[in-house]
Amino acid sequence: MKRKLMFATLSLAALATAFVSCTKDEEKAEPVAPVTVKSTIKGKIMVNTNLRNDTAGISKAAETFDTPASGLAVTAQIDTRDWVYNAVPNGGTNGFEYEKKTYTATTSATGEFSIDVDVIDKGGNVELYFSDYSALQLTADSVNTTKVFSEPMKSVTALPGQTKFYNIELN
Repeated sequence: MKRKLMFATLSLAALATAFVSCTKDEEKAEPVAPVTVKSTIKGKIMVNTNLRNDTAGISKAAETFDTPASGLAVTAQIDTRDWVYNAVPNGGTNGFEYEKKTYTATTSATGEFSIDVDVIDKGGNVELYFSDYSALQLTADSVNTTKVFSEPMKSVTALPGQTKFYNIELN
């Protein structure tokens, strides 16, 4: 009888330990979706295709010497982490992966583009990327050469409900 009582006690203790030590896996809370509004980024992209009349350098005021970069791809990218107040750190066991939201536009025949991006009430940082642009460039020696114009990423601030305009010259 003592054996049966001891066996029953040990069985109950083991069973109780199994239920007490098990924890339910808690699901990671996904951040609440933010309320976003539109912000517009506009610009005009030009290239210098005539070096013979380039007397004032890159800071020249006469836009007539420049050629619009038509058909150029412009990409705006926003880290959606910026949309969340008190964002959870990326990666790791407790992290949350925030996506990068991408918007694209193509410049018109006049080199102009317009991109509507989503931002929250405090605004946001937008990275602008430009594709390379190839055109004939007249050198100071009156020789036409094919030149590939490019521009590194530009970081701009977008504010809710506002339009910002940027003049960009590819080098």
